[in-house]
Amino acid sequence: AGGRPARGIARWDGAAWSPLASGVTLGNTPQAHVDALAVAPDGSLYVGGYFSSASGTGGTYSLARWDGTQWSNLDNGVDGVVYALTATPNGVLYVGGDFTRASTVPAANLARWKDGVWTALGSGVDGEVRALTYTGEGLMLGGDFSSAGSVRSPYVTLYEASVISLPGEPVTALDLVVAPNPARGAARVLVTAPEGVATVEVFDALGRRISAATLTVAPGGQSAAPVDLGGLAPGVYMVRIRAGGEIRTRQFVIRR
Repeated sequence: AGGRPARGIARWDGAAWSPLASGVTLGNTPQAHVDALAVAPDGSLYVGGYFSSASGTGGTYSLARWDGTQWSNLDNGVDGVVYALTATPNGVLYVGGDFTRASTVPAANLARWKDGVWTALGSGVDGEVRALTYTGEGLMLGGDFSSAGSVRSPYVTLYEASVISLPGEPVTALDLVVAPNPARGAARVLVTAPEGVATVEVFDALGRRISAATLTVAPGGQSAAPVDLGGLAPGVYMVRIRAGGEIRTRQFVIRR
């Protein structure tokens, strides 16, 4: 970069290029590559791709962290290729690509790193993840897959915030997920809320309320309620929840 050796990655400061130590390598081959970057809230840089070492630092398999001075590992990285990274304001890193494990944790192409611990996002997705972004609603991902968990969702899907929260994390926001969506015959509403009581209502496309139920949200912030769709015609419906003075709605589709 700018005539200076820089294996796989380099930094531009507005005037000149500089390497990040000796960069990334894949043994003695020229095939190492960097495919994704994400900046953490503390200003450090996460680097993902296909490599076996970042400047000789152990355990940096396809994923490493640069703190401005040196490289460090994320507990041995992943066993494949990282194509996408996104970091959230509260210090969570989401990793997507073509892999089956994050360190020793089974994770189908999608994993989460927080506080030095890897976790899978359910059963992951059934193909490569090529793009990730985190919004207030959750984690949006795109790639070469047809299903996310048990939900058919070709090429793009949203893992809502309630789905990707970790057990034991305090729940401070109200959210809901309807799954499967589209649905046939039956569906479940997963409510995430501070501990207490939530009202769940279902409306048709004309705004008519067709059902209502009250859920007691368990400690830990999540409860699930079945929704009987047997008597409903195919079409678009809305689920609304009320809890703690807040309201959230989600659209769902019934197919036959």
